[in-house]
Amino acid sequence: MRCHAKLKLDDFADFAGAIADLDLALQLEPKDAFALENRGLAKGLLGDFAGAIADLDDALQLVPTNAAALTMRGDAKRRIGDFSGAIADLDVALQLEPENAFALWSRSMISSDSTGSGS
Repeated sequence: MRCHAKLKLDDFADFAGAIADLDLALQLEPKDAFALENRGLAKGLLGDFAGAIADLDDALQLVPTNAAALTMRGDAKRRIGDFSGAIADLDVALQLEPENAFALWSRSMISSDSTGSGS
């Protein structure tokens, strides 16, 4: 998919372009959990955490055991201050993948965020 090249995490990432490509893919296949997950990722990287959560909700309805989607949704919830929702998602992600480094990091940030000293 062309959107994968646009999602590369470097100085040349085109998250808006990736979202546009994924919008087209989802018009063709609305229940594509992978496309929903990636669009959620791109929205989160642009700071649209509500949009990311919505896409990740849809992806997780299709594949409830997707640890990556749970981790991204948990981190998005953390960033909007939904700490209990974030903990719930991240705990499930860590049950599925106990060594998921991003889930571990995001989970560790919750106590800092809730006291106003996190990112």
